[in-house]
Amino acid sequence: MNRYLKIGITKKIKAGALLLVIGIALILFMLIGLYLLRKGLTHRLLSAAHTEEQLRYNLQSAISFLENEREILTSYDFSLFPDLGDSTTIEINNWGFFDTALINSRLNNQNKKGIFLLGGNLGSRDKLPSLYHSDPDRYLSIGGFTYLGTNTYLPRYGIRKAYVNGVGYYRDSLVYGEQHQAQLKLPNLSEKILLRYKQFMSNPSASIATISPSDDYQSLALKRSFSDKTYLIESDHDIDLRDISLIGNIIVHSNGNILIDSTTTIDQCILIGQTIEVKSNFKGRGQLLAQKSIVIDENCRFYSPSILSVLNISSQGKITLGKQVFLNGTILLKSTNSELVADLKVENTCKIIGQIYCDAFCDFNGVLFGSLYTNGFIKITPNSFNQNYLVNACIDIDRMPAEYSSINIFDNDARLKYTDKLY
Repeated sequence: MNRYLKIGITKKIKAGALLLVIGIALILFMLIGLYLLRKGLTHRLLSAAHTEEQLRYNLQSAISFLENEREILTSYDFSLFPDLGDSTTIEINNWGFFDTALINSRLNNQNKKGIFLLGGNLGSRDKLPSLYHSDPDRYLSIGGFTYLGTNTYLPRYGIRKAYVNGVGYYRDSLVYGEQHQAQLKLPNLSEKILLRYKQFMSNPSASIATISPSDDYQSLALKRSFSDKTYLIESDHDIDLRDISLIGNIIVHSNGNILIDSTTTIDQCILIGQTIEVKSNFKGRGQLLAQKSIVIDENCRFYSPSILSVLNISSQGKITLGKQVFLNGTILLKSTNSELVADLKVENTCKIIGQIYCDAFCDFNGVLFGSLYTNGFIKITPNSFNQNYLVNACIDIDRMPAEYSSINIFDNDARLKYTDKLY
């Protein structure tokens, strides 16, 4: 073979090998670069995920902090974990009988917000009563299959079986659990509750930053975040909310009657009126504050956290729950009516989970998994009038769910408790 040809072939082989080495080096360089890039991105993603997880933990820790504070301030600014360099702020406002906490936590140039509804810490469940009956002058007479759970506080004269209109008492025990003697009067309702009620009835926007709507509330759907100013609907006349959807940070205030029915959506709103009427088959949740009366027709459902309140200390107030009403929440009633009539009426087949405070007489025929405080019972049948007679009712604190949370109706424990997350 020609000497020069051999030299050319050798040079080509060397050049090809060099190109191969360079190509392999470029591929390795790109792979290393991609690896380093992926590692950097993974580290940043993991760091961001870790920060996000820490911020969520900070919000939970802030709620735990509030639940253990006995004197609640209007604002806080502190570091929950100083070693991490975080910063957390809390702003406390009121929403009807509840409080709200706007929590903002910052860490590593990231921040996370949450708005939470805070009720009252009900204290030790084993100390809450099933029934607290304060009547100083009469027995409590029970008939049918009435069930009274533990921690029942009875009138001074005690409890006995009764036989009215052909109905006797059919259980083995009169009270299933511990019995105590009630005081001559009910425990005083929380001053905070009375003050909130008075403020909202007289001027609902006094302590809340609000905006009044520029358009007519008859638009079909209104949704307002609790991070914005409260949307206030006011009228000197009756307000008809049929076919209306109201969700979130909205107050409806009428100097007349408020009407809602099964076509109405109410979620976490506050309704304030002289009277409030809820037609059959409504489903929702919120706080209802009335000057004179609240009437709930049959087959309505009020989910947690809901409140029905008529706290008129100058005249008669009434609350009526029709058949098959379900309520997860609290009923508050104060009435100055001196007549022997039931200002609170709960029909049979009603089920309530929560607390009832009735500073008046009541006609109770339903099931309560919680506590009932009352001055006494009135039972009127077509053939008779019966005072302090309870028939076929169930009142049992032991069957209140462990997760139940609402407002604290007394001042003996002012601590807050997480109730719900707000929009």
